[in-house]
Amino acid sequence: MARITPPIGAKGLFKVRSPYVVSAAAVYWVGAVRTYEELIAAKIDPLTQVYTPVQLGQPDYNQDIIEGAQVITLLSHVRPPLHIPDTYILEYPNMSLVPHSWIVCTVSCGILPDTYDLTRMQQTVAAAVSEYTGVQSTVTISTAPTTDSVTEEAYKEAKIVRDAALVNKSTDFVEKLALQEQLDKVNAYVTDLLAVIDQQNLEIAEQKQTIADRDAEILALKQQIDDLTP
Repeated sequence: MARITPPIGAKGLFKVRSPYVVSAAAVYWVGAVRTYEELIAAKIDPLTQVYTPVQLGQPDYNQDIIEGAQVITLLSHVRPPLHIPDTYILEYPNMSLVPHSWIVCTVSCGILPDTYDLTRMQQTVAAAVSEYTGVQSTVTISTAPTTDSVTEEAYKEAKIVRDAALVNKSTDFVEKLALQEQLDKVNAYVTDLLAVIDQQNLEIAEQKQTIADRDAEILALKQQIDDLTP
């Protein structure tokens, strides 16, 4: 027999196979989905609780065991609970839907100083969630009071241990300082180059002036020679 296993919480109108019966007008919801091993471990006899009430017997029970069936508990406000193997369910509400849940990841960071900057950690966690799931998440920081008293000495010791264990030692502020330092070095190098260029331009201008002065002297000498020539 084909198995149709509704998820816990599925609610609406169900269709089942005889000899099980549900009210066509009653709304049911799935209160539990349990294996036969779970029922037996809870000291519940599946044969007497699930099969005997609808005149099914040991052969039916054995067949469902072979097929790996699970027992579904259907609840209703107007009908008594019904325990039914999933091999006897024909339809359940929203069979075409994929069950979803709102997932929240909780991470304990231990005891940290109230002044500890968690900005970079929030950004890193959000980025990791996005890379893993494709979902743009919002990371919210929550705090809980602690009765532990942390002295200044204990704080310093804990900070040394934390800093030594850090893998990602970078923060936005540290990265900004490093980039600013690189920019300052580049700007200083450019300034030095411009100063050298200015000095070279000055020397070139002086040399040009010297050449012009000598050219003027040569012309004057030529003129004197021409004046002395009969």
